Amino acid sequence: MMGRYWWYMHDAGWPWWGMGLQMLLWILLAMVFVWFLVRLFKKPDVPTKSDDPLSVLKMRLAKGEITKEEFQEMKELLK
Repeated sequence: MMGRYWWYMHDAGWPWWGMGLQMLLWILLAMVFVWFLVRLFKKPDVPTKSDDPLSVLKMRLAKGEITKEEFQEMKELLK
């Protein structure tokens, strides 16, 4: 029964390099899935209220980096 058809039964399917291509396909698919998840849950790059120039100016005044007079001058420039 095994006779001359034995080789055909065991050589069915993809050639030896096909398994490597299939593995690369799954790795690529996993990478795309992870990229999609990162993009889905990533917070947008929107400036927060603390990035507002007036807020930054107030923080510099509070830290003592600038004087009250410098604060007033810069505040007028921002308007």
